[in-house]
Amino acid sequence: MPGLALPAWARPAHPIVRYERRHWQNSRGWRLARKLLWGGSLTFVLAPAACALAFSLGARFTGPAEVVLAAGGAFTAGLVLTATLAFWLNNLSASLLAATLVARERERQTWSLLRLTGLTTLDILGGKLAAVGYTLARPLKFILALRVLALLSGLLTVALALAASGLTLSQVSEYLADALREIPFSFAELRWQLGFALAAGLVGVASWLAEPLLGAVYNAAVGLMASCLARSRGNAVVIVVAAHFCLGLGLYAPLQQGAVLALAPLVQIPAVANSPALLALTAGPQVALSIGLRLAVAIGCLLFSLRRAETLGD
Repeated sequence: MPGLALPAWARPAHPIVRYERRHWQNSRGWRLARKLLWGGSLTFVLAPAACALAFSLGARFTGPAEVVLAAGGAFTAGLVLTATLAFWLNNLSASLLAATLVARERERQTWSLLRLTGLTTLDILGGKLAAVGYTLARPLKFILALRVLALLSGLLTVALALAASGLTLSQVSEYLADALREIPFSFAELRWQLGFALAAGLVGVASWLAEPLLGAVYNAAVGLMASCLARSRGNAVVIVVAAHFCLGLGLYAPLQQGAVLALAPLVQIPAVANSPALLALTAGPQVALSIGLRLAVAIGCLLFSLRRAETLGD
């Protein structure tokens, strides 16, 4: 569809994109890192499976349902842990790759030559960032596959444990009904509570699945800003590490703690504590801060990089 067409600088055939992708394909350091981190992709699945098997063999269980829960839970937890580790490594790769985009040109004194090609600053920086995205496309797909597999593994574990327990649907319904009778809420309030919990769960799952892409964009934007401030790749790496440190301790942590302190008096009010909207009042600001604030910082870094690149020299 014409309305969904990528801009020229984001297409694989763009000269800047081809130039950057060819550079990373010929880079011995990146090839080695890619082989070490992403070459043995099956290892990221076999390691949790081996941990689950070792945990199951060393434990004592009283029934098949406990065996399924223990083995499936250990396997799911291993998948979540490896997906989180891969996510951190991919964010680090995005920061380091983006931190060398402009600094490498200035270090080699080829930035002025790029400006003489007639391409705009948006074409140059956009093409370089698009090349980082194409370079990290395979790891991003792999991280998403790990997270989807973790979700499916958790659901399958619960289903198999329920089937292995021998409980019928009527027995499960009676147990849930007895548990719901002990909750001090009316039926209408309980319905709202369950609705908010379901909505929060869906939002949490969606944000967890989208986190690798958003994290790569954010880290690449911060890395590009550092690259525009440095004259060498080594200085750019130092600047990007310092930028992440300052943003984490100087911006995100104080704002998140401030939001928690601001909501603490509301939670102590009985009318609010028993309200179905309590979940939205507590989780909403945290989600907005963790996602919206980082997107705002990423946009600010990109705009700063565009303005900064207009006045750069070798």
